[in-house]
Amino acid sequence: MIKNKMPLRWKLFAYIALFSICMLGLLWLYQLIFTQNFFRMSRVNDLKSIARKLESSQHGADDLQQQLKKDSFEKSICILLTDLNGKQLYSAGDSTNCLVVQLSEENLTDLGTSLGKNRQGLVDITNDVVSLLKNQTDSLVQESTDAEEQASSVSFNDSSRMVMVLKIKDNLVFMDTTAIAPQSVLDNLYAELVYTSIIFLLLTFALTAFISRGISKPLQAMNQKAQEFTRGNFDTHFDSKGYLEIIQLSDTLNYMLKEIQQAETRRQGWIADVSHDLRTPLAAIMGRCELMGDFPEENTQENLQLIYEEAKWTSNLVDNLLRISKLRTTPGNLDVVSFDLTAETKKILRRFECQYRKDGYRLEFSYQREIFVTADKIRICQVIYNFIHNAIKHIGKDRQITVRQTEANGEVVLYFHNSGDPIPPDKIQYIWNRYYQVEDADESGVGLGLSIIKNILEAHHARYGVTSAPATGCTFWFALKAEGSMAPSLDSNRLPREIREITIDSET
Repeated sequence: MIKNKMPLRWKLFAYIALFSICMLGLLWLYQLIFTQNFFRMSRVNDLKSIARKLESSQHGADDLQQQLKKDSFEKSICILLTDLNGKQLYSAGDSTNCLVVQLSEENLTDLGTSLGKNRQGLVDITNDVVSLLKNQTDSLVQESTDAEEQASSVSFNDSSRMVMVLKIKDNLVFMDTTAIAPQSVLDNLYAELVYTSIIFLLLTFALTAFISRGISKPLQAMNQKAQEFTRGNFDTHFDSKGYLEIIQLSDTLNYMLKEIQQAETRRQGWIADVSHDLRTPLAAIMGRCELMGDFPEENTQENLQLIYEEAKWTSNLVDNLLRISKLRTTPGNLDVVSFDLTAETKKILRRFECQYRKDGYRLEFSYQREIFVTADKIRICQVIYNFIHNAIKHIGKDRQITVRQTEANGEVVLYFHNSGDPIPPDKIQYIWNRYYQVEDADESGVGLGLSIIKNILEAHHARYGVTSAPATGCTFWFALKAEGSMAPSLDSNRLPREIREITIDSET
């Protein structure tokens, strides 16, 4: 069940849009609440900047007045220049709301005398000026009887002004500026903020749509590929395009797809292996039963014994199918026991002989003594069975199969020889591959017998190979370590000629 049905594209769009709206909300919050505080900080910085320039100035009084006039105009600051006794020397700027200008000459003289003796650097004297103005106003109110004069005498607004003073040589520079932003400035800021917010939202939505499309498009393509794969299309390939994470995800999915394809190939191979291993004994059983049904005289104990042995062999194969399947993934998973390799070879040859004797096939087995080996009995017997079956499939006109058992350097070697058509030299390296068949070969098989042999022998770390020549036919062989003490090396000159030839050919 899908809990969240919103596509990634729209969810990403919603998240970025929400983030943009939150940022605009913070911007408006700053505008409505913190504008005046930032404005006051800005004015303080302006006064400090003027103070640094005045302190570093090396010019005379005229140059100083020109500098004060310039700063007053550029920064909208009321400036008053006095001597240390508070006597006014020069003033610049709009004095309409200037607090220090409203001080009486007596109060200004007292303030200048006090500052000239006790203050150094830029000093905020707003409270001092306000106190003096209040005292001055109270005196005027007491002395005046005219109500209009009393009202007009209180003309300053101490909460909206800021006064600082700087001592320069024998002069004092009073700087008076507004401490709050005018309403006209605020109105302009609000209007600019509205237009900015609209433009910002439009650009954000456009950019968000572009980004969300760029991120979601490769994911949508990957989703479509994945749906094709779920419908059984194993040829699907995920394109590695887009952002780094998308590329990494594509590579991971391609690797996973490859593993699944290999697993499917192994599954199909497993089915083919089972079919290959069961077909031969079942065909023998069916052929023997048909023979006994058509010819009553063939209803002998020997044929019944053959049917029993083939059925038992088939039963053992079925019991060990899972272990054979695990051989490719866990080669060390072997059921190792000690058994008579010679005796097992004779049993398998007897079964083939009973089946093919009526067709004129001759199977010969030569050995000098019975040899025991330590290996997986079921699988080694399967190797022998497949080698003989492969020799019969490609048998020559003489219809003869020769199996030889020899010993050399502590190993027992089994050779399977027929005089059929040789294997082309350029094809020998491929015959052990799954599903490979030499051209013009019997098409009844699927090319699995030698592949199964290869997997089993490699799991036993056994040597194996094949030799082929137009004059002698084909000889397949494999070697296992003989059980017990090291067997002495055999003198090839003491062997029968045909055995000696096969041995020499197999080692070249």
